[in-house]
Amino acid sequence: MIYVPHKQEKMHGIGRRDMLFIIFSGLATGLSWMFFFGALQMGLASIIIPIDKLSILVTIIFSYLVFKERLSKKSAIGLVGIAAGTLLLLV
Repeated sequence: MIYVPHKQEKMHGIGRRDMLFIIFSGLATGLSWMFFFGALQMGLASIIIPIDKLSILVTIIFSYLVFKERLSKKSAIGLVGIAAGTLLLLV
């Protein structure tokens, strides 16, 4: 994407460690989509999509355990709303 706005010269300012994380993030994202579409081919979308949407809970728990991030009240209310709405899709 950096080639579209012609910003590729700014890549030289990115450290090796940061570039490694960017590459791993891209690979993880690609694998996630491959598994998601594979699951859709094998199962019902009405079951798979809510499970996929609940991955936000895993992300929040990971950020709490690994990075010691705290949820604000506003974010916690939003998270509860997302989780409740997703669980309603299963009913």
